[in-house]
Amino acid sequence: MTQGDDDVARSIRRAALALAVVLAVAGLTGTALVATAPPAAAALSAPTVKLAFGDRSLTVAWGAVSGATGYTVQHSSTSTFSRPVSINAGTKTTVFLTGLTNRTTYYVRVIAVAGGNKSVSATATAVPDAGYPRLLTVSAVSAGPHAIRVSWKGQGRATKVGVIAGGNSALTTLPFRSGWYPATTTSITLTVPAELRPQLGSGSGNPVYVKVATYNSLTAGTSMPTTRNEAAAYRLSPAGSYAWAAHPTASGTPVRVATYNVKSVTSSAHLDGYQWKDRRRPVAASIALSGAAVVATQELNMTNAGLGTTARQWEDLRDLLAQSTYGGYAIANTVTRDTTGGDTGVAVGAHLFYRPGVVTREAGGFVSARRQLGLAWPAGLTDKYFSWARFRVNETGARFYAVSVHLPVDSAGTSHAALRAKEADAIDSYMTARASGLPIVVLGDLNSSLSSATDGPPTVLRSRGYTDAAAAPRLAGRHHPTTNTSSQVDNLAVRGFPTRPFAYWHPAARIDYIMAKRTSGAWRYTNQLVLVDGLFDPRYQGSDHNLQWAEIGIP
Repeated sequence: MTQGDDDVARSIRRAALALAVVLAVAGLTGTALVATAPPAAAALSAPTVKLAFGDRSLTVAWGAVSGATGYTVQHSSTSTFSRPVSINAGTKTTVFLTGLTNRTTYYVRVIAVAGGNKSVSATATAVPDAGYPRLLTVSAVSAGPHAIRVSWKGQGRATKVGVIAGGNSALTTLPFRSGWYPATTTSITLTVPAELRPQLGSGSGNPVYVKVATYNSLTAGTSMPTTRNEAAAYRLSPAGSYAWAAHPTASGTPVRVATYNVKSVTSSAHLDGYQWKDRRRPVAASIALSGAAVVATQELNMTNAGLGTTARQWEDLRDLLAQSTYGGYAIANTVTRDTTGGDTGVAVGAHLFYRPGVVTREAGGFVSARRQLGLAWPAGLTDKYFSWARFRVNETGARFYAVSVHLPVDSAGTSHAALRAKEADAIDSYMTARASGLPIVVLGDLNSSLSSATDGPPTVLRSRGYTDAAAAPRLAGRHHPTTNTSSQVDNLAVRGFPTRPFAYWHPAARIDYIMAKRTSGAWRYTNQLVLVDGLFDPRYQGSDHNLQWAEIGIP
């Protein structure tokens, strides 16, 4: 026997010994030795198929099947799938079938594959068709910070679909677009671009308007116009769908604040029945109704109140609001000879009132935009002072600053849009330096709306860290403008004092704002209208503006 034979023999003996040991152990334990087959592959669930039909085309989509390594799409003009056309989709879950015949029924199925395992979907049918896409029903809801969820139904005659959004219903203000999606898509989450978040993102208080764009064309390019084109088989859903991005979550001490342009004595002197003597008590009643702890007023000027006394307009309202009937308010800052420093051509009409039982005034004053903010103030333009005060919440000790402002209005064909933006920026710089990290609430008539200026004062303040209090989960009166001169439909002989408010089908434009910095947000926001049978209640209609109030969280 050779050495090689010895090695083989020894190997056989070792194997036999090992087998004997195994058999012995099996005998001791009573365990039967059975050959074990490899586990069978798990069965694949059947794909769920969705079809969309378009011009000479079908879009096929299905949900991913757990365990599948690939998919095959088959279509045929017969239900028995005789001589089907097969497309290897790889791991994709959508395919676009072209080269089909319009008005012919096609049968479609999807086969999921994993090794030797297969599963087949139920058969779906659709009929390709040319022509104008069908009308869609669209809805939108909040979908988190700076995002909304847009959904639609009624899809038909489509080769691809997308979403256009913007700051107005016509999508001409701050427009932005999604990408194109397969025609089977019926819902997407749309995120506001970073550069548009001051105007349309969370905390802006402005809704995002949307339209769904649909093509039914194999030759359509990548453009997504804001107007329909029937010849190009391009359709937009009707205007009217909108949603707000998620609102900030308010926390801290709830404080109700308000702003109200009460209209000056001089601006209503020529309106019989709407002069200050007629409006003074409705103004006070409206403020009392708000229940606000701090109220900013505008156009409450130094002009004689016209009551046959020496009382000026601001003094008259001060005395009215001090009465318990109207809330027992105190004024934060008193106009004296030193307030204007001898300046002429000025207006000190922005005031702050507060309820001493709720908050305590700790400091305050008036500021000249022309003299103290370093602005290039146009010659002949009235300098409207703003007022500020620091308050402490009596119950919790929380402290914050409030500011009442009235920015310049355009006049005699001259736009002051740029000045308003610069003044808003300067006011924040002034107050931020003074506030030393405390919250700041700016309240007032900014004489600007998103529709008139996308880079106006609200956007400036947003870019400097402010949240619009209208970005609240509970809203009231948002379908009415804050000033009732917009779209006035009755009582036209005395403009600015309609008997019936005008309601828009979408959120209306605002020029009166409550903006807060270093706060957590707002729980509620109200454009306060008091109506009886759809008409303004004259007991509370003190101005052509509506009082705005909000409950904000002071940390």
